[in-house]
Amino acid sequence: MTIRYPMINVGQGLLLAGATVAALAMGLRSTPEPGTLWLRTPRRRIAFVNIGMGVWALSSTAYVLSLHLDQRTGRLKLSSA
Repeated sequence: MTIRYPMINVGQGLLLAGATVAALAMGLRSTPEPGTLWLRTPRRRIAFVNIGMGVWALSSTAYVLSLHLDQRTGRLKLSSA
């Protein structure tokens, strides 16, 4: 047995995590004045909820992709009983 498919699962998770970090950096970026920080804390509470929902959605997507890959390759067998 090889570790090919678990490595694919890890790679998909890392890609989604990287996409999350990039989206957060772009979403929280503001036009900075010289000498100030380029990343700001969100002003509204709903922004934190949106960030949490985005993390949850991407984590769920990685989980579903992992299960789909395992089922397709025969590593996960679902009973039909």
